[in-house]
Amino acid sequence: MEKQKKIALINDLTGFGRCSTAVMAPIVSAMKIQAVAVPTAILSAHTQFPTYYFDDYTDRMKDYIQTYKELKLDFDAISTGFLGSEQQVDIVLDFIRHLRRTATLSSSIRSWETMGSCIGRTRKRCAKR
Repeated sequence: MEKQKKIALINDLTGFGRCSTAVMAPIVSAMKIQAVAVPTAILSAHTQFPTYYFDDYTDRMKDYIQTYKELKLDFDAISTGFLGSEQQVDIVLDFIRHLRRTATLSSSIRSWETMGSCIGRTRKRCAKR
């Protein structure tokens, strides 16, 4: 029996607007891949709307991910979306390093090593809040 494939969806949960984990999870599930969420924030509407509620999950992300480490979950892939700060980028990179070190990231994703190039855009976006 083949084991269930899993993908870590590291993204926000947005109430209104067609984006975030709310859109990704059903698509991934339709592909018969288990979507495992790691929330970065909860937004009432996505950030392109003129007003929205933003609940930052940076302080909760490490504890959330720690549970997955303790469960020794392995992932076939990782997808990131909304990362609201440089600290969130660091948390995600640490998670990826952990998965590689413990050999629980099934596929080699070299593009994650260039993730730091996105920090400038993230910083500008966060400064607007």
